[in-house]
Amino acid sequence: TLLTYIYLGGVLFTLIRSLSSLISIRELQKGGVPPGEHWQLRFNNLCRLLDINSTIAFLESKKVHAPQLVTFLKPAVIVPAGMLSNLPVSQIESILLHELYHLKRKDHLINFLQLFIEGVLFYHPAVWFISDQIRSEREHCCDDGVLHSIGNPLAYAKALIHVAEYQHYTKMTPGAVG
Repeated sequence: TLLTYIYLGGVLFTLIRSLSSLISIRELQKGGVPPGEHWQLRFNNLCRLLDINSTIAFLESKKVHAPQLVTFLKPAVIVPAGMLSNLPVSQIESILLHELYHLKRKDHLINFLQLFIEGVLFYHPAVWFISDQIRSEREHCCDDGVLHSIGNPLAYAKALIHVAEYQHYTKMTPGAVG
């Protein structure tokens, strides 16, 4: 019975962790601000390019440090505040395409299934290893989709580098004084 309580405690802990991430996703969506009409039109064109017909919110937020697709009942692509004015348009579009490929592939549903499996089988290291590999491969698949769409690996690589630099800069900025 002691092992049963330990197991149930572990399941409860991992599922509560997953639920708290859903709550933070909802807060991100509520706190996001739509970018200007120009960017909304570009975003809608990218959705049409990938044959995504559902309504997807496009938001900017000070609470994120990297572009991401979040879904809690309604999908939204959220980019860091200021990113749209600090990167070239072609690079931003390739990053947005990456996030939209996640939606097209329904990666958010796979992620929910993964979170559930991780919660039930939290004690097994192979589950965590395989789950990490699946997440990595999802990213690679979206990268491949972007490369297929834009056909310029160098431009996409530069976009990823700029996002990484921007992410590093925004993480450092709040505490910076000079």
